[in-house]
Amino acid sequence: MGYTHHDKVSGINGLAVGNKGSETVVADSDAYLYQQGTKLTTSADKLNSVAGIIGDDGDIELEDTVWGDLNFDPDRSSGPAVSLPDYVTINNVIHREFTSSNNQLCGGVEEVPHDYKLSTNIYPHIHIFLKSGESAGTTGVTFTFYWELRTSAATTSGNVELSATSAELSANGNLITISDATGFSGASDLGSQVALTIARTSGNAGDIIVTSYGVHYEKDSIGSDTITTK
Repeated sequence: MGYTHHDKVSGINGLAVGNKGSETVVADSDAYLYQQGTKLTTSADKLNSVAGIIGDDGDIELEDTVWGDLNFDPDRSSGPAVSLPDYVTINNVIHREFTSSNNQLCGGVEEVPHDYKLSTNIYPHIHIFLKSGESAGTTGVTFTFYWELRTSAATTSGNVELSATSAELSANGNLITISDATGFSGASDLGSQVALTIARTSGNAGDIIVTSYGVHYEKDSIGSDTITTK
């Protein structure tokens, strides 16, 4: 936005100083001065007029909904050895592929990010692509996305199916994002953990590469005042 916080002034009535290419205005109340380009302006509501980005507690707050990702790498995920997706090397890069046998899975656990907006829904997603030379099939592919949220008060869990049709695999085989628009109820406290597992459960498409899986979450501030509270 180009604003710079300069200085707080108080009790100076109607003072205005003009210079070439700049303007300084001081208000009759507690105020802050900002610089936008070559101009300085002031606001009596302590920065809240600047697109609402500074809250009463001093945290930087986001005016519009901004999303973050908590992503899991299948290559670093765990699970029963007999059920883990296969290793495959493509362009000298190692990936994990879920074969058409529909019996492979992997999972992991992470702390919910500190900038997560407490108590808002969390939305599962998977990033996949169809392995070169493989058929998109007639029924595509379906993954079952299992989640468990561990908070100080309770543990909740559930699952959702995330699918890509054969037409989607054929049209955009290099990268597909499968996401859930409903999501599940998020944590009300910091330090909560989310455990995720993805399992290929149906579909007659060929081998599917999963590049990452995880959740989208809404942000409400950059960091927080302390380690344990917002």
